[in-house]
Amino acid sequence: MNRPEVRSTISERTKVALADPDVNARQRAGLKRAFADPALRQKISARTKARMADPALRQKISERTKAGVAAKLERQFAEIVSAWEKLPKKVRQRFLDRLRSSDER
Repeated sequence: MNRPEVRSTISERTKVALADPDVNARQRAGLKRAFADPALRQKISARTKARMADPALRQKISERTKAGVAAKLERQFAEIVSAWEKLPKKVRQRFLDRLRSSDER
């Protein structure tokens, strides 16, 4: 599926659903029961090994992982900048002074 708006909608609904402890517990119990079957585990393992043998797929996973990490860092940076802008000038200066003094150590 190459429709980001659909994926994000599904992702949001899944997060909301799994935030409910009962839903989360039912999902975990179901997965535990399913993966208790050795035949299913072997089937999934074989399928995973076959897919991961493809270098193009591994490269795609690597690129998506790097993009996800970069996006997370950007979000964190934006949060820091937002918090920084709300701080009083004295607090900012105190923080900068502390950073400078730790650099000199």
